Amino acid sequence: MNCDEITEALQRDVAASPALLDHIRTCENCLRKACLVDGDLLFRSLGEALSPPGGVDLFAEEVMQQIHFRDTERRIEHTRSLAAPFRWGIAAALAAGLVTASLLNKAPAPSPGFSENGVASVAPVQQGPVALASLNLPVIEDYASAGATIVEVPSGEDLKVVMIFDETLPVDL
Repeated sequence: MNCDEITEALQRDVAASPALLDHIRTCENCLRKACLVDGDLLFRSLGEALSPPGGVDLFAEEVMQQIHFRDTERRIEHTRSLAAPFRWGIAAALAAGLVTASLLNKAPAPSPGFSENGVASVAPVQQGPVALASLNLPVIEDYASAGATIVEVPSGEDLKVVMIFDETLPVDL
């Protein structure tokens, strides 16, 4: 078919024949005229039946995967949205418990060494040397253990501080 025959066929409103579709695929002017008459001819002029890449079955499978994915995503968001009020409720209950406990707790008595208004009272300092025997703690002069860590800190001429870290020693030593 040529351009004149296409124009006549479009004016007569003849159904699109394979020859007409072949011509409007190659001639841009006739394609424009055909689209003005019937917009469906634009899609029919694209050629063979349109099919997605990979075929219809692959396309349908991908659509079903997307539906499943979105459904799962919606269910997860639904459980998250329900969990938020529960978290806020737990936080509010804890806050209410702390406020109640602080209101019911009596003010502690002033600790020794402090007056009623919170000012520290200082006891007079004792002059003179302090005897180590008055501490009532055992004095270890020699200690050797493979699993112990011994740290010596010199703090004066006569006094030496020794720290022993050993898991096998009694707690009160």
